[in-house]
Amino acid sequence: MYAPAHHGLVFDRYISQPARPMPAALRDDAVRVMLSRDGAIYFGNAKVTSEDLAEQIRQRLERGAEHAVFLIVDQCIRFGDLSVVLDEVRHAGIWDIVFLAEFPVMPR
Repeated sequence: MYAPAHHGLVFDRYISQPARPMPAALRDDAVRVMLSRDGAIYFGNAKVTSEDLAEQIRQRLERGAEHAVFLIVDQCIRFGDLSVVLDEVRHAGIWDIVFLAEFPVMPR
């Protein structure tokens, strides 16, 4: 199932039976990081490099954002790309990391 996640970009997100709603991810000040299948990283409305991600997160936290990061990742990403993003999130001092997934479509 393909779902738009960021300004027209399409992410093939994981489908998870135990997924549950995460209303905090919809807040305007939520820290959302998106990782596309080609390894591109998006933070807010901008494409960023992995080297800039930790500083971008720190700046958002200084403005009062919740100390949690919501990750939207394409299920076809390479683990190495995800590992880099997770390391940068931890360098920003965040340990509360949420992977946003899709609910399975129930047959009617």
